[in-house]
Amino acid sequence: MRLRTRVLLLTTAFALALFAISFGLSSREMKRAGLAIAWIVAMCSFAAVQITLRKVVRPLEDLVRAADRIAEGDLNAHAPVGGDLEIAKLGTAFNHMTDKLRAHARTDDLTDLPNFRAFRERIDAEIERAGRYPGQFGILVLDLDHFKLYNDRHGHLAGNDALQRVSRALRIAVRSVDFPARYGGEEFAVIAPQVDAEALATIAERIRVCVESIPAPPNGAAVTISIGGAMFPADGSTVDALFHVADERLYQAKREGRNRAITPAPTRRSSDRQSA
Repeated sequence: MRLRTRVLLLTTAFALALFAISFGLSSREMKRAGLAIAWIVAMCSFAAVQITLRKVVRPLEDLVRAADRIAEGDLNAHAPVGGDLEIAKLGTAFNHMTDKLRAHARTDDLTDLPNFRAFRERIDAEIERAGRYPGQFGILVLDLDHFKLYNDRHGHLAGNDALQRVSRALRIAVRSVDFPARYGGEEFAVIAPQVDAEALATIAERIRVCVESIPAPPNGAAVTISIGGAMFPADGSTVDALFHVADERLYQAKREGRNRAITPAPTRRSSDRQSA
């Protein structure tokens, strides 16, 4: 039985009991006085029930509904903060916990970069924004060179350390508005908002040089990366189309010797702007 129903039933039973006692009194004056007292108590009880429902029961029911949504996988669920101070504190703590859970679900444990899920959400938002306010952005796909051989030679712990070193270099090399992420395995990706092809090439080369310059640790070796890039909407207007083009350029970089970045050629407009 729900808490709201229990409170209402208990209050109703209490009021009926008072009325029954009043009717059982002997004299008419005592009966009138008893009925008046019973009526006052019933009204006060009803008001107390309404306050309890508004400040305790309903906020608790909101918390339960929010918890059910999270259990079903909706990490955007939030509980309204209201009711008594203790209930409001509980709602605030619940929402804080939800925020932490949502952030953890979108963060790669090894590198602390956004993960695949966060990247897909962000690129979907970028495509929607670029469609609403005509614009362009670039993506970069990065892959560590000879990473399987690196793991075989130095061990998986050294391989994890290499991934962490690359992630730190990636944070240093990109702009504050860019969105770097670990896409999976030894593959990383970057969303570069509001850039042209020339600016995207500059960011890619800066990342490549930054990774190449990382000192080799005692238990490992220096690492390099290959990079492929694509521009929205010139290379594709969907996520799959953009990644298809970026992956093709990444494979081209691998074929041409690795440790290089291949991005879209600057358009005539950006070339003219550079020469001017």
